[in-house]
Amino acid sequence: NGADFLGAFPNICRWEESVKEIGHGTPTDMTSEKALDIAKEAETNFKAQRAANDIDGLSIGDKVSITPKGNTGENGVQGSVHTLDSNRIGLLHENDRVGTICIHFPKIGYVVERI
Repeated sequence: NGADFLGAFPNICRWEESVKEIGHGTPTDMTSEKALDIAKEAETNFKAQRAANDIDGLSIGDKVSITPKGNTGENGVQGSVHTLDSNRIGLLHENDRVGTICIHFPKIGYVVERI
């Protein structure tokens, strides 16, 4: 069964429990337009940071383009580096519809290039 299998992975089990403790909040139905309006009014409160263990040579504020590896049909995203560690990168991205937003990407599966 699944619980027996996952028992061999205590870190995953601890993570799962922490997610359960956080919960899912109280969902509210809304249109995509309303969600975009909320995003436009919100400000990122995620502090700019760069982890010491990151060795890719990027710095906070660098202008980059992030595109998926392979032929996915997805467009790349351009912005300035806001957060950076060995696994993730967060970009401040300007968008006409929502203003400045911070978009978070995993590094695996994406190509990050300075522009």
